[in-house]
Amino acid sequence: MPTTVEAHRVRQATSLGAVGCVGESRRRPWASVVGKAALKELGEDREAWDLAGVEEDQRNQRIVSDITDAMCPVTVLRGSQWQVIDSYYLVPGDKVELRPGMTVVCDMAVTEGLCVCDESSLSGEGMPVHKTALPDDWTQQYTPQGPGARYTLFAGSQVMHAHGSTPNKAAHAVVIATGISTNKGAMISGILYQHLMVFKYDEELPVALILLGVYAAICFALALHFQHSTWHEMPAITAWAYGMFTISQVLSPLLPVALQVAQLSSAEDLNRKGIRCLSPRRIPISGKIRVFCFDKTGTLTKPELELLGILPVVHPPGLAEYATEAAPTQGPDDLLFGADEAYFAVDELLVPQAAGSPLAICGLACCHALSSFEGRLMGSQVEENMFAATGWEPRLAAEGAQLEFVSPSGKEVLQVVRRFEFDYVSQTMSVVVKDTTGRLQVFCKGSFEAISRICRPDSVPLNYDVQARNLAADGCYVLAVAHLHLGEMEEDQVHEMCREDVEEHLVLLCLVGFQSQLQEDCISTMQRLKVGDIRPVMITGDNAQCGHCVAQACGMVTEGARMWLGECMEDGEVIWAQMDWGACEDSEEPPMTTEKASSAHSSAPAPSRP
Repeated sequence: MPTTVEAHRVRQATSLGAVGCVGESRRRPWASVVGKAALKELGEDREAWDLAGVEEDQRNQRIVSDITDAMCPVTVLRGSQWQVIDSYYLVPGDKVELRPGMTVVCDMAVTEGLCVCDESSLSGEGMPVHKTALPDDWTQQYTPQGPGARYTLFAGSQVMHAHGSTPNKAAHAVVIATGISTNKGAMISGILYQHLMVFKYDEELPVALILLGVYAAICFALALHFQHSTWHEMPAITAWAYGMFTISQVLSPLLPVALQVAQLSSAEDLNRKGIRCLSPRRIPISGKIRVFCFDKTGTLTKPELELLGILPVVHPPGLAEYATEAAPTQGPDDLLFGADEAYFAVDELLVPQAAGSPLAICGLACCHALSSFEGRLMGSQVEENMFAATGWEPRLAAEGAQLEFVSPSGKEVLQVVRRFEFDYVSQTMSVVVKDTTGRLQVFCKGSFEAISRICRPDSVPLNYDVQARNLAADGCYVLAVAHLHLGEMEEDQVHEMCREDVEEHLVLLCLVGFQSQLQEDCISTMQRLKVGDIRPVMITGDNAQCGHCVAQACGMVTEGARMWLGECMEDGEVIWAQMDWGACEDSEEPPMTTEKASSAHSSAPAPSRP
């Protein structure tokens, strides 16, 4: 360990060297890199070893501090009185009043009202997020990152709109985490204190140094031997100095500098391009990347999804009456309306108004999670475009905060009675609405695979899967809408129903197709990755056929590549079937196990790269 005087000299040299490097780097960019690297030679202690990155670390930490510093006055309930305090003094359990425009500085659970917030600084998603109050009958364990995310305001988000149970009341939330315990705090902590990542080069570096040491010892012995045999009267000090110079050439004292110069220089290059690197030691790892994974929607494709149209379903007479009238008393499984089957009216998507399905338009108009904000609906881009295509208008009910949706003619009005938010497990969302006659109806929207499982079998056309997958193979994001009539049921009974009671024995109404364009730089990015021998991979929750279409359009896979679609069986075994491009019917080749599919894939000729 260095003495106090030595440590003081190191700190003094560091400050002087840092100032000199900053001034010199304005004229010569390499001076800053060399100056920082040279600081590492001021001592052998780890403290002196880490001084090379002191200036860079302090600058990055100041930037992170500016980003995370978001203190603001908040209205909090203290001692049964509302008072304004600085957000620095908030503690878990405080009840806070939510106001439009406020910055959320801690994680909070919404307990009253609803709000629309902007979480783009946390997730990168530019669309506003709808948050509702935590239900009174909540029985699950509350986890902000799990099912409770739709009721949680995360630190770092911006409140765009908030109101209580009525527009004149304020929305309230309870603080559940502050500081480093928040979701944003965990993210900042991960940036500042990264997990230890051991690079293979670092593991082998001691072995390389040992081999160099052995080589230097051999060179040292040979140098002494040759000098003694050639010049018998050479002074011992001269021979020793010659040998030490030989060792210095093999094990150079500037070896740590040589190892760090490239990393620091790369960090400076990235910094000039607007990319901050808090750990330059990880830069060499980027040269070992062999697989690069992408999300599909919003990354490979543009986030805007355009509604192409709907594919309406025509039902047999008996089933059509079941869909429009009150549900009979007998079980739906006992209702089989003759030998007629449901079928699609056309083979291509139609504009909703031209589809001839009023119920389908009603479903598109009300089955969504959009919320009213400054006179217009805000939420998911998909649902905004879907609602806009119907021509309906939103209206806030006079007696409360419940939304009403009015048809263009004004004759039809649907009032939302209860909404079941989108569930990632069931892949569905549903709403219960009251029409102008006072009857209650259910509209359910979700992935076409999930909707077909909860619909009456006789309401699903025989070619349903083929049509849906053909749309997906054309690059469409495919959803399905279903309907159920609840009749004269009371609203109190609806609030006692669970999701499983609402989303069963539905009648399929239509398929809905959306499409988005590729990002402008998507194709060029794929080409550059392949030139660098990096394999691009798509990870998406969308349909496999849609992912296949996007992958081929952007050049992620070549046109002649063989695609395999895996299905996990109940016993855990994965069965693979070849997915033919442009055809969604069953492949001529039988399904295979993982071993057989791997063997068939390896024996097939590899397609040429673009």
